[in-house]
Amino acid sequence: MQFQQEPTVHPGSQLQLRAMANWSAERIRHLAIALGVALSAPAIGAPDLSNLVDILDATPAGSWVKVNLNSKSSVWTPSSLRPLITGRNPEPLAIIGAWSSYAWDPNRGDLWIFGGGHANYSGNEVYRWRGTTQMWERASLPSEVTQDDMSNWMAIDGQLNAPAAAHTYDNNIFLPIADRFLTLGGAAFNNGSAWEMATGPGTERRTGPYLFDPNKADGNKVGGTTGSHVKRVAPYPDIVGGQMWENRDLHGNPALSGLPKYYVNGCTAYAEENGKDVVYIGANTGGGTSLNLHRYTIADINNRALDTFERIGSWWNGGSGQVTCAYDPEMRVFLRTNHDTTPLMYWDVSSPSIDNLNVPVTPVDPTGEFPTLLSGTDTMMRNCGLDFSNVQRKFALWCGDGRVWMITAPPSLSPVGWTIEKQPAPQGTVPTPSGTTGVLGKWKYIPNLQAFMALKNRTQGEVWLYKPIGWERPGGGVANKRPTAVITAPANLANYNVGDPIHITANAADEDGTVERVEFFHQGISIGEDTDGEPWEITWSDAPQGPHALSAVAVDNQGGKGTSALVNVSVVGPGGSTTIVLQDGVNSYAGASDVNLSTYHTTRKTGAATQFLDQSSSYTTIVKFAIFQSEGGPVPDNATIDSATFSIFKSSAYDMVYNLHRMKQDWSELDATWQVRTPNTNWGGPGASLADVDYVAVADAQGAVGWSAGWVSFNVTDAVRAFRSGSPNYGWRLRGKSGSSAALKYFHSSEYLTDTSRRPKLEISYTTE
Repeated sequence: MQFQQEPTVHPGSQLQLRAMANWSAERIRHLAIALGVALSAPAIGAPDLSNLVDILDATPAGSWVKVNLNSKSSVWTPSSLRPLITGRNPEPLAIIGAWSSYAWDPNRGDLWIFGGGHANYSGNEVYRWRGTTQMWERASLPSEVTQDDMSNWMAIDGQLNAPAAAHTYDNNIFLPIADRFLTLGGAAFNNGSAWEMATGPGTERRTGPYLFDPNKADGNKVGGTTGSHVKRVAPYPDIVGGQMWENRDLHGNPALSGLPKYYVNGCTAYAEENGKDVVYIGANTGGGTSLNLHRYTIADINNRALDTFERIGSWWNGGSGQVTCAYDPEMRVFLRTNHDTTPLMYWDVSSPSIDNLNVPVTPVDPTGEFPTLLSGTDTMMRNCGLDFSNVQRKFALWCGDGRVWMITAPPSLSPVGWTIEKQPAPQGTVPTPSGTTGVLGKWKYIPNLQAFMALKNRTQGEVWLYKPIGWERPGGGVANKRPTAVITAPANLANYNVGDPIHITANAADEDGTVERVEFFHQGISIGEDTDGEPWEITWSDAPQGPHALSAVAVDNQGGKGTSALVNVSVVGPGGSTTIVLQDGVNSYAGASDVNLSTYHTTRKTGAATQFLDQSSSYTTIVKFAIFQSEGGPVPDNATIDSATFSIFKSSAYDMVYNLHRMKQDWSELDATWQVRTPNTNWGGPGASLADVDYVAVADAQGAVGWSAGWVSFNVTDAVRAFRSGSPNYGWRLRGKSGSSAALKYFHSSEYLTDTSRRPKLEISYTTE
């Protein structure tokens, strides 16, 4: 295979790649990723992260930019599918917040995270953040938990099928050649130590580590086997097992000895060696709190018997407690954080043996600022994260705020000659300090981007990129200019009858290359593409009744993409009538907003909650929909509203009669609380309770629901007609009228994940001229 252009690499890498020209494209891709090499843009088989590269291009060097477009909490497992902890049902906050780490997947451009852990959260589900879309997703549902005969907590289908939750410290890592996410664990759920499993009457042993297959990830499947999901609320027979986990079970391999006792406070670093995935591990081999150095090699993903695990370094002196680490494959040095007096220590990996002792390091800061910082209480080394850039040839230290420190090793490995340099003050917004568990493994160098990535905020899941000084765009040269696309037919707001073919045409151009194809989309779903050149066109004939948003995406010869503006059309039934259902996640609609204000948590923001509560005057539920095209909805602004029905699903027991009141004040889904409706603007009364100020005193409609779970529906035709005529659409407030008011009831929100068809919905029938 031949490269399109000479790759930009550090010394030695070019010769390696040239000498391996007969390797497969897949193998070359893995090596390039491991070395931090940019082949061409995009690299062979590499994910298209041009969106993030463009963001970095526009960010000042030495500065930060937040790149996640949704919150992690918006995709949390619903409470009904979470395993309980001694009767409690905590949110999955601990997966980021409690002694945790993530792994970067260079094959897909994804961040993977698994955690929970001892006494914090029992769910073993996996989440991913996609660099290509900048969106959080859930990658699996959690297992129900139980105990084996030795009282070890485990997934209900056993330790061989899925891991128990665990604090992961700096022990999560991705293996690009094996194409697996690896977790070594740490402090396992409800034991605070290693994963254990019963092996017979009165006997047990350690188990793990676990591999997660990203190709099997599915947010609507349990990670283990079918039937292992949580069923305490309902059986959920539609949930099946994804069999996403493999227990590598090193302790069950008699050929391996000297395995770590546990991985509490441990750390990992990756290297590609001789075409194999290698993980360098700081872990506890015996008693006490000292960490020794190990090398774990996965020779064949399909044959765990070939795995090797060897101790290549021993603890001699230095601090104990939680650490993070990084590896320089050229100098062959494994560097880890230490204590505040002696901040760093290293092992020389070129001399692997049990007699290879760690070496303390105190890097020199010419300004004197770093040692002064550590002598106070503001920053502690145990709370900092560390990783290595193959491009800059430096280690980067981050302690959770806007400051970044670059550490340089001496030309020849030695305990003297190390320097540390604080980077210039960043421009713009920076991460804010939060939490008490430290950075641990939430700070990584991303070779695809040649930048660093930080993960913060246990609810929002903030993904930050740090652009180092001297950053160069991956692939080198001038950035590819994206092509442009414009839909030329049909006209915006055009109407069609059911059964009519819709002929879609587009113009496309590329300033610095050629357009290879144009793909056409209906509300984000592909309906065809044209590769034949001008005119770019398709005919859409599977068009159902209702409104449709059309777009075209031009793709150039370098993989760059340009998206057209939306064109809205309507397909009407006999007599020009159309019936549509507005429901988040159904037919690509995403215009619903809802909050559940609570008198018990007056400052809590609930826009991302998956369920709502109702009990007397303790909670307030407010819902609104983008209905008309001028407000981001699908219904033409000139439509005549024939009927409109709002429905919300009660998922619990108790009968009730509710009134539905139109809101009089605007509010923000992401910011509204019991006290405020928008940032710095209070409700008229707490919980939006003041009649004729917060909401219209006279109800729009009334609806009833029986004892069992089911829908409660309201006729809101007059209200939607009023919105059509110019009244502001701020949605509705649900207010109990009679029935089991004092009992606690549950409703599904627009973020409910298990069954999107049970989210709040607004069904509208309309006609157009």
